[in-house]
Amino acid sequence: MIKNIVKRDGRIEPYIPSKLNGWGRWAAANLGNKVDWSSIVLQAVSTMPETVSTADLQEKLIQNCLDKGTWSYYLMAGRLYASHLHKIIHGPAIPTVKALHDRMVADGVMVRLDYTDAEYAEIESFIDHEQDYDTPHFSLHYIRKKYSLQNRVTRQEYETQQFVYMRMAMALSENEPAERRIDLVRRFYTEFSAKRISAPTPNYVNLGTKLRGFASCCLYVVDDNEASLAIGDHIAYRMTAASAGIGSHLITRSKGDPVRGGLIQHQGKLPYLASLGKAVHANMQAGRGGACTTYYSGFDPEAEVIAYLRNPRSTEDRKNRDLHYALVTNKLFAEKVARNEEAFSFNVRTAPELTRLFFGPDSAAFKREYERLERDPSFKKETFKPRDLILTSLNEALETGVAYLANIDEMNRHTPFKEPIHSSNLCLEICEPNRPYQDMRDLYSDREVGHITVELADGTTQTFDFNAPLTVAVADSTLPRVIFAGELKAGDDILSDEPGKGGRVARVVEIHEEPEIALCSLGAIAYDAIGEDDDETYQEAMYLTLKMIDYCILNSHYVLPHVAVTAKARMNAGVGLMGVATHMARKGLRYDTDEGREELHRIAERHMYHAIRASLRISKERGVAPWMHKTRWPDGWLPIDTYNRNVDELGDFHNRYDWEALRTEIMQNGGIAHSCLVAYMPGESSSKALGKPNSLYPVRDVTLNKTDGSVTIRWAAPESDNPAYFYQSAWDISEVDMIKAYAVFQKFTDQGISADLWRRIKDDDKVSSRELLTHYFAMVKYGMKTRYYYNSNVASDKTLDNAGSIHDGVEEKVVCESCTM
Repeated sequence: MIKNIVKRDGRIEPYIPSKLNGWGRWAAANLGNKVDWSSIVLQAVSTMPETVSTADLQEKLIQNCLDKGTWSYYLMAGRLYASHLHKIIHGPAIPTVKALHDRMVADGVMVRLDYTDAEYAEIESFIDHEQDYDTPHFSLHYIRKKYSLQNRVTRQEYETQQFVYMRMAMALSENEPAERRIDLVRRFYTEFSAKRISAPTPNYVNLGTKLRGFASCCLYVVDDNEASLAIGDHIAYRMTAASAGIGSHLITRSKGDPVRGGLIQHQGKLPYLASLGKAVHANMQAGRGGACTTYYSGFDPEAEVIAYLRNPRSTEDRKNRDLHYALVTNKLFAEKVARNEEAFSFNVRTAPELTRLFFGPDSAAFKREYERLERDPSFKKETFKPRDLILTSLNEALETGVAYLANIDEMNRHTPFKEPIHSSNLCLEICEPNRPYQDMRDLYSDREVGHITVELADGTTQTFDFNAPLTVAVADSTLPRVIFAGELKAGDDILSDEPGKGGRVARVVEIHEEPEIALCSLGAIAYDAIGEDDDETYQEAMYLTLKMIDYCILNSHYVLPHVAVTAKARMNAGVGLMGVATHMARKGLRYDTDEGREELHRIAERHMYHAIRASLRISKERGVAPWMHKTRWPDGWLPIDTYNRNVDELGDFHNRYDWEALRTEIMQNGGIAHSCLVAYMPGESSSKALGKPNSLYPVRDVTLNKTDGSVTIRWAAPESDNPAYFYQSAWDISEVDMIKAYAVFQKFTDQGISADLWRRIKDDDKVSSRELLTHYFAMVKYGMKTRYYYNSNVASDKTLDNAGSIHDGVEEKVVCESCTM
């Protein structure tokens, strides 16, 4: 029983029960009968020694709350923890923003931000530390351990939650005009502290510091030559060191193919994949190796071997667990699977035109070329069974969790981009064009390097920058259109008022395509934190999320200079969602009913509509993206034009917004500020800081232990102990129903979705091949571009790879530091 209390300043006072009871009442304020503060206090008193410090007593109260394992007790623990943190980090009084920043600058953990004393005084007037007391414990703890600036060697801590948000807001607003930047600081801070905007990990830890690495997702492709393959490994090595997750695609010949006219026999892709894996794991991200998903075509002659590379039962010469693998298929592949027909394999050397069409939107053109080669007796064919291959991949996904899928023609069809998309990223939500590098010097160029030379009908030649906008006459239209020079082909009529720059193209003489690493900067909006009819607040959150992304693109340090050129020309954004499960729970809706999907439709439409409106708004401030002419936005493209129409059968859907008026505004504006806008990332990290369910996902359970590196938190779904909230477990939603839910979001998404599936397996339950094929066909039918983890809750002795499975309510996924949001 407690008799004496040791104060934080060392004084010893008699224990006064009324004071401890006061702590309990205060911590439980506004939580009603969902917590019993007296039992928390009594348990602490009965288990502590006669003399105890206030810090130890407060930690015991916090632990007692956490042991109760409910949302309300986690809120109570959060109030106690907030008070505890303020004292152990700041001492008897919370410093001003300026005083803390001065100290952090002096200690070398932060750079000096360009604000005057008067501006700091104004900022001080609206930082609100009281908001810490309305935050669940796990959110405060995660921010403390993961995102607050500190000296990781001496363990000196500086920031509590509100200081983190203010540092980010001030860094993001620093370069704005003086007359508006304090207002922007206030607005950014308001959105962060209200937990309506979710920032990626690099923003939390790098904004306001010497480190300016904000890259999230990196996608690259390599060509069929030694130089390009070597450059690919270099890209993976350097971008991993810069904390980016990697998505790669090696578009090369296969084992046994001739090299240098047959003087050398090709070793196949496995040695190059081995090299790639080592390049990715050579550098560390927050205490662990980097991560890469590499993509391979279902028609590749080595596809079956690659599909098994991660399986522990594979022989050592056919095993590579340094990488994750995504099988890339298309509509024709799915048709072959459905009919259980044979197909012939091909690669870029054996069928270059078919390979080109594979990475394109026209599935009919691909099928025509495929059937032409099928009839051609001179085309050497090696056949395989697509059904066997897809079942191999689907079974690998079920056993290891990390065998992914991508539908490449859907990625190239339902998109604003004109150029081919070859793959997605590490987490399978980014769908952007890229081109291989052929010369290492191009990778380190600080300007565009591509060009095209054409011969005109009058015999003269003209050379244009590859990405230069050109106006050409269109044969079947009275209106000209704007293209980029790299699109020029024989017969095009270049229109120009400049002497010697116009004329009809007779032939393309030479082309040096602009190489490109696709990069995407991320952010997200917490849907449940904004009222259903409050579009003004939604627009503000979206506008500021895109402003944050703009800052990160324009002010990032790029380890590869040419990436800076292409990133700033594209202005690719990916704004996702958090807290969708809480919104559905509040409305008592399921993911697997028509009514539930109709609500998901409203969410998806609202999100994309406001993303476009916010990008239009930003374009009025800084202009459209420099490479806007390389997209279909200026032509009036909208996602409602190209979505998969099979989605319409999934509910009674009605559009809420005036899309035609928006289309007109986009065309009159010449496009928008960003080349792409929406991508639904997993949000594994920042959702913990928000205190919300991550991404579009239903919750696995209303309480979980979540582990991220060395940080473990006890997480609970918001209001999950409120009987008015209905949380549907992910384990109770069939794979096909989850695919249908994702398809509704894909309708309004210009990029993709990190689309997880869940499977509860009991005892000796088996998942039949027929059922696995049903999942795949549903993906194809409803236009899903990608599928990410296939999670199963099988017993640990049955699980081959824990990366995609959940055991005993503990969640831990192997992902990169940036793509975790």
